[in-house]
Amino acid sequence: MSPPRRRGRRRRLRRRTAARDRRRRPARAPRRGRPQRRAPLRARRHRRALRGALRGAAPRLDRRRPPAKKGGLFRGLFGGGRKQQTAAPRPQRNAAHPEARCSVEADGSLTVRIRAEQLTAADTHVLLRHRGSKGKETVRAALPQGGREPGTWVEARIDRAAHEMSEGRWDTYAERSGDKSRRRLTAALVEQKALLGLSLGHTAKGVTAWVPYETTDGFLAVRTWLRPPSTRRPPRSAPARTA
Repeated sequence: MSPPRRRGRRRRLRRRTAARDRRRRPARAPRRGRPQRRAPLRARRHRRALRGALRGAAPRLDRRRPPAKKGGLFRGLFGGGRKQQTAAPRPQRNAAHPEARCSVEADGSLTVRIRAEQLTAADTHVLLRHRGSKGKETVRAALPQGGREPGTWVEARIDRAAHEMSEGRWDTYAERSGDKSRRRLTAALVEQKALLGLSLGHTAKGVTAWVPYETTDGFLAVRTWLRPPSTRRPPRSAPARTA
């Protein structure tokens, strides 16, 4: 065999070996900047037909979003986002935290009403306890012993003219007279509408204001202010000019 034939045979053998190695190698990810090779026309047509068949067989989904519920300041005004009213749970007798309703009277006094079935005969007072004084500053209002039939509310009044409460936050309790044990009251309803036209109270230490509210964990509390009167003089009125 002549040398040119040997060279051609060796060249063909090297090409076959290189092609076999390329087929055995795993497919590489396309490099950045290099355009990807387009699929053959037959494969593209097959994909289009498959997509059309699946699109017709699958149910059409409604992608429209539901209307957003109204919230924020006007949530209850327009009726959006209201909670569905369910049957109120039956109140437990002698609960760990009795339910109470608090309202502000026309003179600034506070009226606290507690469910009768959640009180015991030993509960005699409504206790207001200042948080910052560690129990040294307290205010008590007596609870009537009569009229504690189930389904009624027992009422206690905290007169603003009779009590001078220091500034801060006061927690409310139902106190027993015997062992001085107490149970914290939960806020079932807090009425503050009388505060809109109510003027500040005046004491020997200054002006005062009481605002009942519901805490973040659902308990009844009272925020009080006691500030010394302002010593600033009112501005002088300018003299009227004469013609």
